[in-house]
Amino acid sequence: MCRMKISVIIPFYDKREQGRELLKQAVDSVLSQPYKNIEVIIVDDGCRVDNRRYFESLQLANVKYYRKNNTGAGDSRNYGLRKSAADYVAFLDHDDRWVEGFLDVTIVGELEKNYDVYGFSYFCCSSDLSRGTKMSVDAKLIGGGACAVKSSWNHHSSFIFKRDFLLSHNIEYARIDRNEDEIFRIKALYFADRVFFFDKTIFYYRNNPSSVTHQNIKTEELYVPLINEYIKLREFFICKFPNDNEIIGIMNELICVYSIEAIEDVCASNRKSSEIQRVTEQLLLNEYICNYTKYIKNKQIISRISRFFNEKKDFIDCQKRKGAKRRWINHIKRIPIVNKYYYQYSKKRYPIKIVNSYGK
Repeated sequence: MCRMKISVIIPFYDKREQGRELLKQAVDSVLSQPYKNIEVIIVDDGCRVDNRRYFESLQLANVKYYRKNNTGAGDSRNYGLRKSAADYVAFLDHDDRWVEGFLDVTIVGELEKNYDVYGFSYFCCSSDLSRGTKMSVDAKLIGGGACAVKSSWNHHSSFIFKRDFLLSHNIEYARIDRNEDEIFRIKALYFADRVFFFDKTIFYYRNNPSSVTHQNIKTEELYVPLINEYIKLREFFICKFPNDNEIIGIMNELICVYSIEAIEDVCASNRKSSEIQRVTEQLLLNEYICNYTKYIKNKQIISRISRFFNEKKDFIDCQKRKGAKRRWINHIKRIPIVNKYYYQYSKKRYPIKIVNSYGK
């Protein structure tokens, strides 16, 4: 019997009443796996209510609970990584779940081959997990570097990482509100010696409207730290791997993508014109936007940026209409009869009725 240990790290910060129940479902989905040498590390990211007694009362075996000051989901995952003593680690958000029966003898057998990173398929689901679209990967074994980075842009929870590999390369999550997982994944795939992809579904990603991704945060508070982290990562690659034009090109393109996305976001907001002007000018000072034709090969991205420069007023008016439509939809979705029809629409968006477990 293999004694290789696996830790699943779950950061937790949820103001909603059902947050604890969702977390318990996530924990149960991990502990019910066929392979039992597994632990769950819950990192309470400074919730207003101390949840320690609640989890102690459940008497769940192989669950460790830690509470710390609120520093964000990324830093909570770093905390859990340091507390783990397992051979492999995975990361799961508290409102997502592992697929029942995923961690069987086949997957454990692959983990015993001791690769640095394992990538799996997953379901991108509606908020009630009733339907989902499978985000598949092709089975293959590849080396690291830019080739590995380009090979998969899947969710970070669809990967399992060798813990010693992450620590030896100082791979951690950035302390930002968005895309900290993508930056982590880029670093892990780049530095990995070998990455193994396996077309088996590991977890359900819940499209949760109350998550940080969907929260109404000011553009400059969300995007400026994010863009700065990508710039820092680009400078790191230039310093350490100056001849790897492929990874540097990937970073240039990502910086431009999120810069123009930030401009689109602020132009779509219902903020004062003076505020929109200030934030837009701040973003336009970004040298990557100023020199976008130099940094970008993707024609669609070039078109998005050039449209802003060449048709600025029309561009802003178009984004404002999109923003107004989005706010209107979010408002009417609160009406029960509208929500009913919106659920029917979600069946088109998530066309596959998901498989709840393997072997059933």
